[in-house]
Amino acid sequence: MMEDRGYLATPYPIQNPRYRLAAFSVWRFQRAPEASELLLTFGEERISLVNWFSQGEPAPCASIRLQSWWRSEAVPLHNYSLTVILTTQDGTPVLNLDGAIGETLMQLWEPERLYFDDRHLTLPCDLTAGTYDIRLGLYWQSEQGFEQVSAQAPDGQPLGERVVLLSFEISR
Repeated sequence: MMEDRGYLATPYPIQNPRYRLAAFSVWRFQRAPEASELLLTFGEERISLVNWFSQGEPAPCASIRLQSWWRSEAVPLHNYSLTVILTTQDGTPVLNLDGAIGETLMQLWEPERLYFDDRHLTLPCDLTAGTYDIRLGLYWQSEQGFEQVSAQAPDGQPLGERVVLLSFEISR
């Protein structure tokens, strides 16, 4: 019934003590984006950012809410983590938030299904005047350490491991 009104179930993993996998349980319904277009793609599975928006005015001590919709053409090969990094204009990290997209184990994703991610980035109170970027990246942990995943533009152009999603100015 909710799907008929444009809402999609947002899955959330519930650990099953009997197995090392999680079963999904609905924890809320989220309105599906009106437009889903390919914005960025990561990895062989073509994990794609298809829609995003931000809420909140960037200012010291303020919170910026980043909401995004993702999908994958295939079941992901790894349980990737999304990193959201606040950097200075020259790329120096100021802070970051890391975690699974939508708090779900990506190896449990269904191909072509939309997954919603919601993050709150609280800007440091001592942020100085200047230009800042919010960058995205995907990585996974192998036996050798963290493996970064490169992004591509919709036309296939390589974008590197960290992609600027949003830039803003702080003035004092």
